[in-house]
Amino acid sequence: MLKPFPEKHCCASFVILLHRRRKNNFGIANGGSLSDSPAHNFIAVVFASLTNDFDNSGDQWDSGKVTSDQSVNIAYEGSALTSSDKCYWKVRCWDKDDKASTYSKPATFEMGLLNQSDWEGKWIGADISISSPPLRKEFEITKKVKCARIYISGVGWYELFINGEKVGDHVLDPATTDYAKRILYALYDVTALLREGPNAIGVMLGNGWYSEPGFQRQYGDSPRLLLQMNIEFTDGSTIKIQTDETWKSSSGPITRNDLYGGETYDARLEKPGWSSVGYDDSDWDDV
Repeated sequence: MLKPFPEKHCCASFVILLHRRRKNNFGIANGGSLSDSPAHNFIAVVFASLTNDFDNSGDQWDSGKVTSDQSVNIAYEGSALTSSDKCYWKVRCWDKDDKASTYSKPATFEMGLLNQSDWEGKWIGADISISSPPLRKEFEITKKVKCARIYISGVGWYELFINGEKVGDHVLDPATTDYAKRILYALYDVTALLREGPNAIGVMLGNGWYSEPGFQRQYGDSPRLLLQMNIEFTDGSTIKIQTDETWKSSSGPITRNDLYGGETYDARLEKPGWSSVGYDDSDWDDV
């Protein structure tokens, strides 16, 4: 059985960009600077919080003043974070003259689904004779959405649409892995794409390495999809939309696709509006 294989020990790392100002005629940087030596140690402090209203301390992490020559891949060392936590962080630095910068504007990172039990969706697919199946589902939203996140993996590859609009700029996603050991997934903020009333999700799948036609070591006989959308409303209530038996599948215009031979596309088989609300999928199959 396919599993998403989420990482249980996820961590975040930070990049601190240091701007060196142009020197004046006396060889002194206007307004102060770091040392000319590339290996010069600088002093920085990082704060992290689960809210965006923190001042000069963090409820999740306060690194304290740290002297270091490392400005990238600075590991998060704060309190343990849980699935779907969104964390805000900011930093300030001191130059060689011990002059402090202002605090940076808060930046963010967000946790994925860290435990197998967090996934409520099921792996779904279409008939194995279909090379690149479109899958779809319509659902209703009756309240104002505060935030919505989609967690998705389509093996071998997928393209995701909400209400007819492509989500993200990824192609050939997810990256290839040994699917028997690890499957990668992506997280998308789709809050702005949802609306009160009926909505539609559409996903087009492709073979990739997972079900490469004619390949001796196939991981599966046809593409598969795992998706979960967590929606939080402004009143604090939540719902989840996930892949299950209620989704519909069909054939599409891509009649063959593989890594070596490319794809065969028959424009006569296009299904205009298939990922939008109101599309007639009465002749589509169950997944």
